[in-house]
Amino acid sequence: MDFSGSTEDPHTFAKPEQARVTDIHLELIVDFKQKVLKGKAILTIKKKSSISGIFLDNYGLIISRVTNIDGTDLDYHVGIHHIFGSSFYVELPPTVDTTCNSNNECKIEIEYKTSSDSPALYWLTSAQTANGTHPFLLSNNKLIYARAWFPCQDTPSVKFTYTAKILVPKHFTVLMSALLQAVDRVGPELEVHEFRQIDPVPSYAVIIAVGSLQIRYLNEKSNMFIEKKFIDEPPDTFLINTGINTIERMLEIAKSLCGPYPWGKITTKYVDTNLFKKHIINFTFAPYQNSTILVNVIFFVNTCKIIFVERYDICVLPPNVAHLKIECPRVIFISPTLLGGDLTSISSLARNISQSWAGNYVTCSNYEHLWLNKSFSIFISRKIKSKLLMQIKDIKSFLERKEQNDLNNMIQGMEHPHMLKCLLPNLTCLLPHKATEYIPYETGCMLLDHLEEILGGSSVFELFLKSYFHEFAFKSINTQDWINYLYQYFSDEKEVTSFLYKLQFH
Repeated sequence: MDFSGSTEDPHTFAKPEQARVTDIHLELIVDFKQKVLKGKAILTIKKKSSISGIFLDNYGLIISRVTNIDGTDLDYHVGIHHIFGSSFYVELPPTVDTTCNSNNECKIEIEYKTSSDSPALYWLTSAQTANGTHPFLLSNNKLIYARAWFPCQDTPSVKFTYTAKILVPKHFTVLMSALLQAVDRVGPELEVHEFRQIDPVPSYAVIIAVGSLQIRYLNEKSNMFIEKKFIDEPPDTFLINTGINTIERMLEIAKSLCGPYPWGKITTKYVDTNLFKKHIINFTFAPYQNSTILVNVIFFVNTCKIIFVERYDICVLPPNVAHLKIECPRVIFISPTLLGGDLTSISSLARNISQSWAGNYVTCSNYEHLWLNKSFSIFISRKIKSKLLMQIKDIKSFLERKEQNDLNNMIQGMEHPHMLKCLLPNLTCLLPHKATEYIPYETGCMLLDHLEEILGGSSVFELFLKSYFHEFAFKSINTQDWINYLYQYFSDEKEVTSFLYKLQFH
């Protein structure tokens, strides 16, 4: 049986098997008055030698010019707008051009601005923030709307690195799903914030937030970005401290389940070399991402130690922002109501943290395989909650009953239950975020629960989880890839073949 599903993503106009974006550089101005982003995107593209153009995705972007990196105009065409947006075709420079190298890579520059009603951008007025003094911008790509604020191949099968220069008025803070490199003043009233994401991410994980936020140092791994009003009020200060402790504990549990936290930065520290020689066995080697393989390395140059430092910042959103499911490497976005440490906040935080591995680190190749993101994140988040509350059996039993009830209620209320109650639904005519409200969450989670039970229990299956995330680090996969690896890992377990053979994925 083959569970690879559709080879083409029905929600994109891109054809990455012909030409693929490998890096994007953004230079954008945030215009709160017009409620638009405007500037340029420089795309690095790797293509087959026989291919003369590239198909990108566009949703309402107003394209003013497309050029070769040397400024030569390139022909382009934006197609008719459909439910998923428009195709955006660019005629690429020939491979003999000096802007292309022997690997058939080239760069193009696209000047554009977003529409004021972009479905990916939330523009809040000053009155909608806690401080009430400055507006706020937040992106939410909802799986296929990254194309509504920058030109890209908007499919999870394409992962790319990116850099950005974001120009904002002074007194504003900018966050992205990338490491901040520098903040420079541009004239008396403007600042440019520079970011770099060295690990490949899918388009939906490129996130931006801009607002009047205070930066509160938490530890060497984390800062909190929060409106001043929350810091000034003592009750909120207490909630902040409670929430931070909860997040720290959850991340430690998640690492015990999934392996090293994959999002961080390389930094240097000076150490006493005599101390190192004396206590070498006490040093903990930190994970360092090299290509798609995680290895444990540490270098000493004289007295300099180069290490990998985990990085996860926390952004507390304005109170008027509805709860959004934002999947963002390096940054945890939370509502101020989630800082109290109650069961509701624990559930939301656990889901957010689990997506650092299930979704952002290992990603479904298209949204018909969305359960590989969503069901795994649910499965992991419930384990986090169970371990955090130290009542594993009671909590697990409660969650299993709840998920079965939720599943039954969903199916009864669905307009086309036969289309979405399978793990690999046909989403050709549906927006993918509609499917996330249905079956891939609970059906897949119950599948993982049962596999864990028949394959030796949590201690055995959690080792498989670590191995799975290591094997497919920073890759996009489909259900057949997962099944093949499951067979490989549990090669002696006949129960795997027997159980999966009975399942109906389609």
